[in-house]
Amino acid sequence: TPAFKLTASPTPGLKLTPSPTPAFKLTAIDARLITHEITDGFEDGGLSAKFPWHTTEDVPWTLVSDDKTEGRYSARSHPVASGESSDLQVEIQSNYGGTLYFSIKSDVKMPHSGCYINLDGLSKKGFTFPKEDWINMMLPIPEGNPVVTFRVWSPNGFGNSVSPVSNTIGLDNVSFMPNLKEDFEGGKLAWGDGETGLQFTGNGMWEFDMTESHEGEVSLRTPKTLKAGQWTSMKFEVIAPRRGADIDFYYLCQAQMPFDKFMFKIDGEIKLVETRVFNEWQEYFSTLAPGKHELEWKYFKERNDNGNSHPGKGGVWIDDIRIINAKG
Repeated sequence: TPAFKLTASPTPGLKLTPSPTPAFKLTAIDARLITHEITDGFEDGGLSAKFPWHTTEDVPWTLVSDDKTEGRYSARSHPVASGESSDLQVEIQSNYGGTLYFSIKSDVKMPHSGCYINLDGLSKKGFTFPKEDWINMMLPIPEGNPVVTFRVWSPNGFGNSVSPVSNTIGLDNVSFMPNLKEDFEGGKLAWGDGETGLQFTGNGMWEFDMTESHEGEVSLRTPKTLKAGQWTSMKFEVIAPRRGADIDFYYLCQAQMPFDKFMFKIDGEIKLVETRVFNEWQEYFSTLAPGKHELEWKYFKERNDNGNSHPGKGGVWIDDIRIINAKG
C-alpha cells in the first residue's frame, strides 16, 4: 500500500531548453529536475548528439577516433594558427549548482598555444604545455545558467615560427552531477516519488507540514496515525559521483522511548538513533563514498500513548536534505 499519495514534481530527466542569456544562441543542459549524474562520452556519433555543445564555426571541434580514453570517440579542437581560438561551449542550468567532471588531453605549448577552461568568460583552469596522457579533472559549477568554455588559443605574433605540438586539446567522458536539495517547499517533492525519487513504505502516510520547518515554510512529518508495533520509512537511492559527496539534513525529533524512536540508515547501517524529545531542529552530517547508496529515514511506534504520558508530540519532522558533491 502506498505510504504517500501527494502529487510530486515531474519525473526527473534530461531536457534541452532555450537559453536567454549568452551572447550567442545556445541550448542548455536543464539539470533542475535531475537527481543523477548525466554523461556525454561523445559515443552517439555527433558532437551535439547528447549535450548541447556549441563550437567555433571557422575552427570547429570535431569527433575523432584515434585518441580517446575509452569507447569509440573523443572530441578534439581544431589546430589553431597565430591569433586563432577554437572553442567548445555548453550552458548548464541548475538550482543548486554541481560539478562538471571531464578527461582532457593537452597538446599545446606556449608561446605557440595554450589551453583554457573558462566559466562565464573567466579562466578557471588551463595548460601551457603538452601532456602525454589524459587527465581527469573537475570544475565546480555555480547555480543559475553558467557557460563552460574549453578553448585552445594561439597568441598573435607567432605566424612564422613552427610549433613543436599540434596546438589542439582533446576532451572525453564529460559528466555533470547536480548538487541536490529536497526542502518540500510548495508542498511538493523536488526529487519526485517512486522508483527514481523518494520511496515510502510501511504504515500510514507522511504529510507536508506548515507548522514546523527548519527553513522556508514546509517540512515533511511522519504519519500521525501509527499504532503500537507499526513503522514507516522514507528511502532515497543516490549514486555519489566519482569523488564522493556529503549528505546533511535537519530533523525535529518528538519521539521518546518507550513510546517511539527515530533512526537514519545508510546502506542498511544505522547511523543515527534518537529516543528522546528535542524541541530544536538538529542537523545530521555524513559523507558518501563514490557509488550507489540507499538512504533511509525510519520511525517506529513502540507503544501507544496513554493520555498525556508522552513528553512530545509523537513524530519526526524532516527538512532541507542536501547532497553536495565533494570538492576534493
